[in-house]
Amino acid sequence: MRLALALALLCATAAPSLASHLESQDEPSLYDLNCRELYFARNKFFHEKGLCFTRPTAIRVFGNIGCQYKSSDDMPMSARETKVMKVIVDVERDKRCPRY
Repeated sequence: MRLALALALLCATAAPSLASHLESQDEPSLYDLNCRELYFARNKFFHEKGLCFTRPTAIRVFGNIGCQYKSSDDMPMSARETKVMKVIVDVERDKRCPRY
């Protein structure tokens, strides 16, 4: 289950498929992911939506080529996408994940 969820998070290319996959999972399964997996899933989504990263690690991993938005607040996101991102952030916070 952990591997399937991590692969879905890491390999999702369309935001709706990411959102629908996560919504079909029980929240505790997200707790099975480690901090790096959660970080990568969240930021992969933001990168695909066009966020311009400011932290060196995110710039190194995802780059800023083609970015359009300086803040995630400026990005167009559906209510479902917003909910999914909030759940990931909440899990990261609960696990006391570092801010890379």
